[in-house]
Amino acid sequence: LQPQQPFHVDYGTDWKNGIITKQPPLLGDPFPVLVPQVDANGNEESGIRNSEIAVPLATYIPYSLRQGLPGGNGEIADFRGTYIPFSTKENPDDVRPPIQTLYKGKSDYLNKVRLYLPSLIQQRFLLDRDIHRILERSSAYWNWINPYVLSDKAPIRMMSYNIRYDNPEDGESRWDARKEMVYAVIDSLAPDFFGMQEALEHQCKDVEKGTKGYRWIGVGRDDGQDQGEFSPIFYNRKKWKLLEENTFWLSDTPDRPSIGWDAALNRIVTWGKFQEKQSGEIIYVFNTHFDHRGVQARINSAKLIREKIKEIAGEFPFLLSGDFNVNPQSEAYLALTNPQEEHTIYDTKLLSTVNPEGPRGTFSGFIVNEHLPQNQIDYIFCSDEFDVEKFKVIVKSNGIRYASDHFTVEAVVRLRR
Repeated sequence: LQPQQPFHVDYGTDWKNGIITKQPPLLGDPFPVLVPQVDANGNEESGIRNSEIAVPLATYIPYSLRQGLPGGNGEIADFRGTYIPFSTKENPDDVRPPIQTLYKGKSDYLNKVRLYLPSLIQQRFLLDRDIHRILERSSAYWNWINPYVLSDKAPIRMMSYNIRYDNPEDGESRWDARKEMVYAVIDSLAPDFFGMQEALEHQCKDVEKGTKGYRWIGVGRDDGQDQGEFSPIFYNRKKWKLLEENTFWLSDTPDRPSIGWDAALNRIVTWGKFQEKQSGEIIYVFNTHFDHRGVQARINSAKLIREKIKEIAGEFPFLLSGDFNVNPQSEAYLALTNPQEEHTIYDTKLLSTVNPEGPRGTFSGFIVNEHLPQNQIDYIFCSDEFDVEKFKVIVKSNGIRYASDHFTVEAVVRLRR
């Protein structure tokens, strides 16, 4: 049987010449079609069950036996397939389960995708470095299929910004030459909180003086007072009240200045407990800068931060910003966001209810270049109590130089409860 050739249909003896002499034609046996077994969601049980099939948002129809256009004898059938999204809520006309009964929300959906992917890695269909790419695609699918209704709570703007330490060797990119641009970036976004990295004490004071309405917390990483770089947290003093603050070191001795594992330098986490003055809501904010050399130090730092956030914040919602010096495929990133652990830490870029804005990368260098960076090392994470309204990488320059050698990262979140 050739493609598109009639099966058991007799159009008459001249059919081979394109002439129908029997109308209607004589019909023979029914056309036999074998179809695969499907699960309760209408998706095939056989074959390679990728994450879209195993953790579904739709029924996927992998191919069509019908050609795209009528009268195209000899054409190969259309194998592009299609999908039919699940209903977001109960629908009496749809026997498939709705999305709201399959998943508690986007974070639950992404967790289930993440937990399923190791089975595909074990079967050698995926590599470890594919995990984040698939999570990004799954996040986009969710936004496309399942429009989200945001909480009516007030938005909280969180920002992370590595401002580059005041290095005398930076020449025309020294702090004094670009600090006004840094102030302008901050004031234009007007965040509730922003975590900075690489800031020396005088830079922290400059930013407090040069921006509108902020106070800050933090200590120098070298002595726990004023020496070395800070990882400060700035907060809008009109909207938020500081209740508690402290710092711990990323090492086996987190309560005192120390270098951890194979790190090159002391590394710290600054944290604060804040109360919104109008609503009384309490959240914790953490800010850090992982080591740039120590691979094991970054992995252990991720695990330590998980433990300390659980110890410090307890059941309260939290935000975590920083320059983590890792890409999303790294072991440290995967350890930090491991969904099998208690108090899952979520990447706001993945949780965003609209697709992320701005370039993929965040480490730019000072000089404006037509090729935007692809390597993300700056992040904002959150706890499950937040909806993420949007995530954006901000690109600001004077046309020649950027305000820093890192782009600003912004997330707008809302408490659900």
